[in-house]
Amino acid sequence: MRTTIEIDLDVFEEGIAKLEQLEALLTCTAGPGFTGFSTLSTDRQEHVITLAADLAQAAKTALSIEG
Repeated sequence: MRTTIEIDLDVFEEGIAKLEQLEALLTCTAGPGFTGFSTLSTDRQEHVITLAADLAQAAKTALSIEG
């Protein structure tokens, strides 16, 4: 079942931009980018993961996703 909602285009684009940033960031944690990620210190790896979580939350907020 689809529900139609109204959202400001600028806010929607901000949410999409955050998701694109998150996708780019997560590329370094798997596949070919993992080699570089795995050489980071544990603290830096945790910072990358925290940044990913922050980007996901920003996208969720911008897109007003419940749950």
